[in-house]
Amino acid sequence: MDEFPTTEAEIVALAMRLIHGLKANPEVFPNPPVSVADLEAALDSFLPSNKAAVEADAALAESTAAAVLARDELAEMLPPDVPGPVTVLSLAKQDNKLIVLTWEPPKVGAPATSYRVYRRAADESEWEQVALTRYTEIVLNGPDRGIPVEYRVVAFNQAQAGPPSSAVTSL
Repeated sequence: MDEFPTTEAEIVALAMRLIHGLKANPEVFPNPPVSVADLEAALDSFLPSNKAAVEADAALAESTAAAVLARDELAEMLPPDVPGPVTVLSLAKQDNKLIVLTWEPPKVGAPATSYRVYRRAADESEWEQVALTRYTEIVLNGPDRGIPVEYRVVAFNQAQAGPPSSAVTSL
């Protein structure tokens, strides 16, 4: 038994085959559960939206690569006893009450002994330190839903603080 398609390409191909089959065989399918016009409209709506999503993903990948390159160049300029920036900062969980942030330790520079976590409202310029931890994961009280808040992490050791990570935004 065939399985229902799960990838975008398979779903689009199935929709196109279905449209073609219904148009070519109206006597076999006089009253299909979905009209050809509805299928064509849904496909016509999906294709440009999907193209925009693919282009946005490509732009994100390109900007991420540029950020990694810039981070590495910055790290090469740091004194040897300064930690580099933390990497892969992500919003692992968010609900009405809590936010879980995770990150990877710096891949360049001196080892970090602790991390400072900062946040700010997305429309503000000043960062506020909200936590200090030795771990690469932290649970924080979440902001009110619907208010974008940015978080970043700074690795530090006995010598000094490294550069801040890229920010992640909660909603």
